[in-house]
Amino acid sequence: MTETDRKTWETEPCEKHDLTCCGDCLEQAKLKRDEHGDFQYRSDCAVQTFAEITGVSYGSAAEIMLGNGFQPGVGTRGSDLRAAFEQTGYTVTNVTYLGPEGAVVASMEEGRKFYVHGTKGKRAHAWSITDGNENRPYFPPYRYRVFEVTGFLTFNRHEVYLLL
Repeated sequence: MTETDRKTWETEPCEKHDLTCCGDCLEQAKLKRDEHGDFQYRSDCAVQTFAEITGVSYGSAAEIMLGNGFQPGVGTRGSDLRAAFEQTGYTVTNVTYLGPEGAVVASMEEGRKFYVHGTKGKRAHAWSITDGNENRPYFPPYRYRVFEVTGFLTFNRHEVYLLL
């Protein structure tokens, strides 16, 4: 959902219920409101992880992830999250040997960012590790893999340098 779509959703009544921001339609679209009242997708941990590591807005991260396998309300496969980083110019290195605890310590070094993708049966979750903090971790630990993300964001053939 683009920024324009979100603004339309917030200001124009739905045709079915004649309500702005209709809760039924919101649920059908697999959307939720965050703590600030903004719209976000359900099962969006990969979108949030991408935004936290790259520094792009939630809307931009959602667009990139939608093009790389993210399904609102369902989630994203680990390989699709990795592909999204690589397609936008980042290098992703498997550093599972560090474990999440080691990645937290390593992330305190300037410019080092990590993400964890864990699975347990059919359930999965991704979270980022930046500046010595785990963002939205889920424990007890699943079977997980830890990845380090390095490089800079390239989007639509324009380079956007981020301080990574």
